[in-house]
Amino acid sequence: MPTPSATIRLAHPRAAVWAVVSDPAQDPRWCDAVRSCELVAGEPAQVGARYRFTEGLSAKKAREGSIEVTVVEQPSRMVTVAETLDRRYEITYELVEAADGGTVLTQTSDAAFIGQTGRFGVLFTPMMQWQMRRQLRALRRLLNAA
Repeated sequence: MPTPSATIRLAHPRAAVWAVVSDPAQDPRWCDAVRSCELVAGEPAQVGARYRFTEGLSAKKAREGSIEVTVVEQPSRMVTVAETLDRRYEITYELVEAADGGTVLTQTSDAAFIGQTGRFGVLFTPMMQWQMRRQLRALRRLLNAA
Protein backbone atom coordinates (compact mmCIF):
# COMPACT_ATOMS: atom_id res chain seq x y z
CA MET A 1 0.00 0.00 0.00
CA PRO A 2 1.50 3.39 -0.99
CA THR A 3 2.19 5.92 1.75
CA PRO A 4 -0.19 8.88 1.46
CA SER A 5 1.25 12.39 1.58
CA ALA A 6 0.14 15.95 0.94
CA THR A 7 2.09 19.17 0.44
CA ILE A 8 1.06 22.79 0.81
CA ARG A 9 2.81 26.11 0.26
CA LEU A 10 2.20 28.51 3.15
CA ALA A 11 2.96 32.24 3.17
CA HIS A 12 4.22 32.06 6.74
CA PRO A 13 7.72 31.67 8.19
CA ARG A 14 8.78 28.17 9.10
CA ALA A 15 8.90 29.08 12.81
CA ALA A 16 5.20 30.04 12.77
CA VAL A 17 4.22 26.81 11.03
CA TRP A 18 6.46 24.75 13.32
CA ALA A 19 4.83 26.32 16.40
CA VAL A 20 1.50 24.80 15.35
CA VAL A 21 2.39 21.44 13.78
CA SER A 22 5.01 20.48 16.40
CA ASP A 23 2.43 20.46 19.22
CA PRO A 24 -0.24 17.77 18.75
CA ALA A 25 -2.34 19.49 21.47
CA GLN A 26 -3.12 22.07 18.76
CA ASP A 27 -4.42 19.44 16.30
CA PRO A 28 -8.10 20.09 17.13
CA ARG A 29 -7.61 23.64 15.82
CA TRP A 30 -6.86 22.40 12.28
CA CYS A 31 -7.53 18.64 12.06
CA ASP A 32 -11.30 18.22 11.97
CA ALA A 33 -11.12 14.51 12.85
CA VAL A 34 -9.33 15.29 16.15
CA ARG A 35 -11.89 16.22 18.80
CA SER A 36 -9.42 16.72 21.66
CA CYS A 37 -5.73 16.25 22.41
CA GLU A 38 -3.79 16.87 25.59
CA LEU A 39 -0.18 16.51 26.66
CA VAL A 40 0.16 13.81 29.34
CA ALA A 41 3.96 13.41 29.61
CA GLY A 42 7.06 15.31 28.57
CA GLU A 43 7.33 18.67 26.83
CA PRO A 44 5.81 19.74 23.49
CA ALA A 45 8.08 19.29 20.45
CA GLN A 46 10.43 17.01 22.40
CA VAL A 47 11.19 13.34 21.75
CA GLY A 48 9.21 11.22 24.20
CA ALA A 49 6.35 13.69 24.65
CA ARG A 50 3.06 11.78 24.93
CA TYR A 51 -0.49 12.90 24.27
CA ARG A 52 -3.95 11.46 24.74
CA PHE A 53 -6.47 12.24 21.99
CA THR A 54 -10.02 11.58 20.89
CA GLU A 55 -10.76 11.39 17.18
CA GLY A 56 -13.87 10.90 15.15
CA LEU A 57 -16.12 13.08 13.05
CA SER A 58 -19.08 12.28 15.32
CA ALA A 59 -19.46 11.48 19.01
CA LYS A 60 -20.84 8.04 18.09
CA LYS A 61 -17.70 7.08 16.21
CA ALA A 62 -15.19 8.71 18.57
CA ARG A 63 -12.05 6.71 19.43
CA GLU A 64 -9.41 7.40 22.01
CA GLY A 65 -5.75 6.99 21.34
CA SER A 66 -2.23 8.06 22.15
CA ILE A 67 0.48 9.99 20.34
CA GLU A 68 4.20 9.80 21.01
CA VAL A 69 6.77 12.15 19.51
CA THR A 70 9.60 9.96 18.16
CA VAL A 71 11.77 12.33 16.07
CA VAL A 72 12.35 16.08 16.36
CA GLU A 73 14.66 18.03 14.05
CA GLN A 74 13.53 21.54 14.94
CA PRO A 75 12.27 23.41 12.93
CA SER A 76 12.30 21.16 9.88
CA ARG A 77 11.01 17.68 10.73
CA MET A 78 8.92 15.89 13.32
CA VAL A 79 7.64 12.31 13.46
CA THR A 80 4.88 11.07 15.74
CA VAL A 81 3.28 7.67 16.24
CA ALA A 82 -0.47 7.76 16.87
CA GLU A 83 -2.28 4.61 18.00
CA THR A 84 -5.89 3.65 18.59
CA LEU A 85 -7.29 0.17 19.23
CA ASP A 86 -7.44 -0.59 15.49
CA ARG A 87 -4.90 1.76 13.87
CA ARG A 88 -1.30 2.84 14.08
CA TYR A 89 -0.08 5.89 12.15
CA GLU A 90 3.45 7.17 11.75
CA ILE A 91 2.95 10.82 10.85
CA THR A 92 5.82 12.91 9.49
CA TYR A 93 5.83 16.67 9.05
CA GLU A 94 8.61 18.16 6.93
CA LEU A 95 8.98 21.93 6.71
CA VAL A 96 11.18 23.56 4.09
CA GLU A 97 11.84 27.29 4.14
CA ALA A 98 11.00 28.88 0.79
CA ALA A 99 13.23 31.56 -0.73
CA ASP A 100 10.55 34.21 -0.15
CA GLY A 101 10.29 33.42 3.57
CA GLY A 102 7.24 31.15 3.32
CA THR A 103 7.14 27.44 4.11
CA VAL A 104 6.52 24.28 2.13
CA LEU A 105 4.94 21.71 4.45
CA THR A 106 4.63 18.01 3.60
CA GLN A 107 2.63 15.61 5.76
CA THR A 108 3.06 11.85 5.32
CA SER A 109 0.96 9.24 7.13
CA ASP A 110 2.15 5.65 7.10
CA ALA A 111 -0.67 3.55 8.55
CA ALA A 112 -1.21 0.02 9.74
CA PHE A 113 -4.70 -1.31 10.40
CA ILE A 114 -5.12 -3.96 13.05
CA GLY A 115 -7.56 -6.65 11.94
CA GLN A 116 -8.52 -4.84 8.72
CA THR A 117 -7.36 -6.23 5.40
CA GLY A 118 -8.55 -6.68 1.85
CA ARG A 119 -10.08 -3.99 -0.32
CA PHE A 120 -9.94 -1.31 2.36
CA GLY A 121 -6.24 -0.83 1.59
CA VAL A 122 -7.05 0.17 -1.99
CA LEU A 123 -9.29 2.97 -0.73
CA PHE A 124 -7.03 4.10 2.09
CA THR A 125 -4.43 6.07 0.15
CA PRO A 126 -6.82 8.35 -1.78
CA MET A 127 -9.01 8.82 1.32
CA MET A 128 -6.01 9.80 3.47
CA GLN A 129 -4.61 12.13 0.81
CA TRP A 130 -8.00 13.86 0.58
CA GLN A 131 -8.16 14.20 4.39
CA MET A 132 -4.57 15.48 4.65
CA ARG A 133 -5.19 18.09 1.93
CA ARG A 134 -8.27 19.26 3.89
CA GLN A 135 -6.22 19.45 7.09
CA LEU A 136 -3.43 21.42 5.45
CA ARG A 137 -5.91 23.90 3.96
CA ALA A 138 -7.44 24.29 7.46
CA LEU A 139 -3.92 24.92 8.79
CA ARG A 140 -3.48 27.66 6.18
CA ARG A 141 -6.76 29.28 7.28
CA LEU A 142 -5.66 29.11 10.94
CA LEU A 143 -2.30 30.71 10.18
CA ASN A 144 -3.89 33.39 7.99
CA ALA A 145 -6.30 34.30 10.78
CA ALA A 146 -3.47 34.79 13.31
